[in-house]
Amino acid sequence: VITGLLADLREAGLHLVDLSTRQSSLEDIFVDLVKEGTQ
Repeated sequence: VITGLLADLREAGLHLVDLSTRQSSLEDIFVDLVKEGTQ
């Protein structure tokens, strides 16, 4: 998904210098859901 998006951006003339991505673990997702439920 990300590689396709980057290719589309490059074709559109946008050149990214620095890009950082992160994939959430199931634990991260669970903790975020619990936090949202308590707010």
